[in-house]
Amino acid sequence: MPIAIAKTEYRYDSTVTRVERIEYTATISSPNNWTLVSSVEYLGDTQNPTGYSLTLQETVFSASGNATKKTVYVVGHDQISQTIYLPEAGAYVS
Repeated sequence: MPIAIAKTEYRYDSTVTRVERIEYTATISSPNNWTLVSSVEYLGDTQNPTGYSLTLQETVFSASGNATKKTVYVVGHDQISQTIYLPEAGAYVS
């Protein structure tokens, strides 16, 4: 089994809010041949009273571009709830 190495890239919007995380792998024998593993898109709220961006939704995509998990956060002064949707299972988990 070849030894794998990992690389993660982060993308930000013009307000310096993280909007995406992209994960890749490669093998030691081919360190310049990166393969997409998954990506995560973030929906953030920059207009909240904390002054910091709060993540309201995370969507995980497989390498083929299919959504594999969606997490929705409801926040107030603290996190109120977290709901996870797993499209492949057609199920919600709170």
